[in-house]
Amino acid sequence: MKTQEWPELLAGMALILLERLMRQHYGVFGPLLVLSLSIGLRAVKAPPGWTLCLVFVWLSIQA
Repeated sequence: MKTQEWPELLAGMALILLERLMRQHYGVFGPLLVLSLSIGLRAVKAPPGWTLCLVFVWLSIQA
């Protein structure tokens, strides 16, 4: 695995964790919210670091 792929891998794992948490709290709408977040981040071509930051902020709010 290349060094450049690690941020994308971590961002993907963070989105999976967020999706599971959102499913517990919001049921069916949880994965839809995560999907819309993911599509929005791809649309603006946000780097994986932004994804990680947003997921960790959301998780800290939920904790």
